[in-house]
Amino acid sequence: MISIAYGAFSAGIVPHLGGGLASFRHGQRDLLRPATAEALAAGDRFGLACFPLLPFPGRIRDGRFGDVSLPALHPASPYPLHGHGWLQDWSIAGHQTDSCWLHYRHKVDEWPWDYAASQLYRLSESGLTLLLSVRNLSDRPMPVGLGQHPYFPRGKGCRIEASLPHVLWPAEDLVADEIRPVPAEWGFAPDHRVGSVALDHGFSGWNGGADLIWDDQPGRLRVSASADGRFLQIYAPDGQDFFCVEPMTSMPDAVNWQGGAEESGLCLLAPGATMSLETLFSIA
Repeated sequence: MISIAYGAFSAGIVPHLGGGLASFRHGQRDLLRPATAEALAAGDRFGLACFPLLPFPGRIRDGRFGDVSLPALHPASPYPLHGHGWLQDWSIAGHQTDSCWLHYRHKVDEWPWDYAASQLYRLSESGLTLLLSVRNLSDRPMPVGLGQHPYFPRGKGCRIEASLPHVLWPAEDLVADEIRPVPAEWGFAPDHRVGSVALDHGFSGWNGGADLIWDDQPGRLRVSASADGRFLQIYAPDGQDFFCVEPMTSMPDAVNWQGGAEESGLCLLAPGATMSLETLFSIA
C-alpha cells in the first residue's frame, strides 16, 4: 500500500487492486469507508474505499454493442461491469508525500481498442483530488465513459444534498431503459435521507456537486466533479453500513442508448485524444 498525507488528510492507495483507494481520512475520521485487512487480503474490490470506472461505468446489457461482444469479468454481474481498470494491476508512475500517479495499459482483446489510462491521487488543503484519464491508442474512435466508485460510511442520519432532476429508470436487469423525473417521495428537495428507499439508480442532469451530511459528524463532505461529470449513480442497498455516490461522465450502457450521445454522455474518443474526469472529496 502507498500512503500519502497533507496536513490532517491521509490516504492509502493499492495499485495492485485496481489502482483503488484503501482509505481516506481527516485526522481520525474515515471520510470513505476503509477497506478491512480481510478485504485487502482477498483482493475484494467491493471492499475498497473507492475504485475507478473505465472505459465504461456500470453494466453493458448482454455485453454487446455494434459488432462488439464482451465477456462478464466478475461474478457480481452476468454483464460486463465497470470496465477493465478496477480488475487490473496498475503500475506506479510517481509517488510524492502528498500524491501518487498510477498507470494502466490496455491492449486489444474482446475490447477492440488499445488505450492507456492514468490516475493521479493528490491531497491538498482542499481534500483529495482524483484525476482519471484515458488516451485512445487505436486508429479509430473509441467509446469512453469514466467514473469513480467511492463507498461512504452510512453512520447516523445521513443525507444527500444534490440537484438531480432525472433518474435513469432501471429494468429488471438493472440497466436503464428510460429517463423519468425523480419521484417526489425520494426527497431530493432539499435532501435525500439515505436508507429511506433502496437505490441503485443513475441520475442525469447533475450539476457536478453533492453534499453528504451526517447527524453525528460535524460539517459536510462535498463530492465535486469536473464539467464532463453530468451523471451520478447512487447505490444505497438495504441493510448495509455504506452507500455510494458515484460521479460519471456517461450513463451505464451508454453505447446502446437510443437517445443519442448528447443524452447518454457517451464520448467517441478520437485516435490519440485524451478524456479525463476530475473528482474532489472535500470538507465543507
